Amino acid sequence: MGKYQFKSPHLIAAALLCFICYAVRSSADSAADAVVANKIVTVEIRQFKFVPAVVKIAPGQVITWVNSDDEPHTVVANDKSFHSAPLDSGQSFNRMFSGNGEFDYYCSFHPHMTGKIMVVSPAGLPPP
Repeated sequence: MGKYQFKSPHLIAAALLCFICYAVRSSADSAADAVVANKIVTVEIRQFKFVPAVVKIAPGQVITWVNSDDEPHTVVANDKSFHSAPLDSGQSFNRMFSGNGEFDYYCSFHPHMTGKIMVVSPAGLPPP
């Protein structure tokens, strides 16, 4: 036989177990990446700003705006494609973006508050 021999079945079992654990972990990481791509993105309204002011998402993702200020705010698209009711402190507004595009928005009570949603398909995939 060759110079290297496995004399212990425990060593073989340990090597096999390491390989299986690595394979399972790689699968789990891929699944986690897919979940992250579909998560809800939160934009906080605080100190009279949308934070973050610019958000880049994939088609089908949901944006949730949460008002953390003591004053009411709204979320209004410049092109009027979406409009929230007035949001008091602690209230939120959700919207799913299904197609590619850029959506500028503002607060109708405080027009200096502006933000942008950029919806971009992942490379190589057509929009839904």
